[in-house]
Amino acid sequence: PRPMIRLIRTTLLFTLFTFVSCTKERGAEDLLQAVPVNAALIAEVNDVDQAHSNLLRSRLWERLDSSAVLRTSLEEGLSVWNELIDRIEAEEVGRFSLSWHESGANSYDVLVALERSQHAYLETIYTRWAQTAVERAREYDGHTIIEIELPKSGMTFYAAEANGLLVASQSDLLVEDALRQLKAKVSLLTDPVFQSLRRTANQKDAVNLYVQYGALGDWAQKRMKDGSFAWLEHGAEWT
Repeated sequence: PRPMIRLIRTTLLFTLFTFVSCTKERGAEDLLQAVPVNAALIAEVNDVDQAHSNLLRSRLWERLDSSAVLRTSLEEGLSVWNELIDRIEAEEVGRFSLSWHESGANSYDVLVALERSQHAYLETIYTRWAQTAVERAREYDGHTIIEIELPKSGMTFYAAEANGLLVASQSDLLVEDALRQLKAKVSLLTDPVFQSLRRTANQKDAVNLYVQYGALGDWAQKRMKDGSFAWLEHGAEWT
């Protein structure tokens, strides 16, 4: 019967994903090691309970998000999250990062990166994927990317594991970028300007927000009707 065939197929895909992720080299230095360097905006979330409301109330966020693109992407992400953890105990949610990247013509997508060891509830979510939600999996550069279709929200996203980190996005190309970034010699962690700025951040704050002006100009150009925003990159590199 089709349901049994589907269950066998998804269980095999889940087993493959788990096996591949567990046999990869562990120990990424930092969550941001997986974040491609073209990020226009990065949010390091240290306390998820406080971060959402605090971030949306910040004046910097309001200015960056005058067209509500960021708010919409956060709301979509929250919808995915709520569907994923439905009836799952996820009280201890560890740190994670959200980053916005250009992923195509006039398209920006969000990448989520987290350290698997800080998110124990993932095991339950993986089991749920194996039973109902994993549709397809494919290999990319030695890693398995799985495609998840959520029936309630109708959304599709992609996830992969490498070096103890889980990366996920609605863009499979962005997940590929993150996997390549993990192997690259040049990263945000090797950028002395970014690292100097990051050392000033208080990790006890609910969320740390980083803006890259060189990438923000393109973001603004596509979302505001008049004027050129190339001047942004001639000021600070990061805020």
